[in-house]
Amino acid sequence: MKPLFSILTILFLFGISNAQKADHFSKAEKQLIKTNRTEMMRVYNLSNPADSIVLKSVSKPIRPKDKLTKLLAERMLMSVNDPDNKGVGIAAPQVGINRRM
Repeated sequence: MKPLFSILTILFLFGISNAQKADHFSKAEKQLIKTNRTEMMRVYNLSNPADSIVLKSVSKPIRPKDKLTKLLAERMLMSVNDPDNKGVGIAAPQVGINRRM
């Protein structure tokens, strides 16, 4: 029980430290998240030079309680479940949002 409590405490403290450093979404990020909100998002690919720049950029922390975070997560789930983009997982930079989810 003690190891479980220690792990949960570490995760809690890590979450708090990330939440304090997180910025709000930029205007460009908000627009990307809100556009076609019921559709999947375009998945970025390293073979595209413009996409490659986004994918190789450093991601910022995300605010878990931001209203757009839930919408972003829902749209990312649609994107990863798309039969044309088969994969086992997805990260926010793969849909053009440089945030750590």
